[in-house]
Amino acid sequence: MSTTESSAEGAFAMTLPGPTWSRVTALCIDSATEMASLAYVGQGAVVAEQQWRAGFSHTEQLAVRLRELAREADFDLRAATMICVCTGPGSFNGIRTGMGTAIGLASGLGIPIDGSSFLDLLDFPHADRAPAQRALLPAGRGEY
Repeated sequence: MSTTESSAEGAFAMTLPGPTWSRVTALCIDSATEMASLAYVGQGAVVAEQQWRAGFSHTEQLAVRLRELAREADFDLRAATMICVCTGPGSFNGIRTGMGTAIGLASGLGIPIDGSSFLDLLDFPHADRAPAQRALLPAGRGEY
């Protein structure tokens, strides 16, 4: 399935891979890097989101932040029809925490998981202007 997304200015339209977002209620998890984020997507729009500097504390913070997001957005996690999760590259413990949370929720709720690479997520906003562009992250020791 795919959907067409356009900017607020209407400057571009593109076809996104994956679910038709207008019919999806999704919980999205990104804990691959120092900056972690959660988002609740309903009917094609971000309803609520949280971003924070997790550092190396993803394990302690993710579940707490998830409960806060659900409470602030008045969102019952059982209403989710999909879990989206960032698959890395990034911190091993951050990815493990996000993937474990996503797998646990999806298994418990009986809903699918959609995984996306952090690099693909970084590329996406620029896909209409530079389709051959690729995102890079420091890998340490001066390598990317």
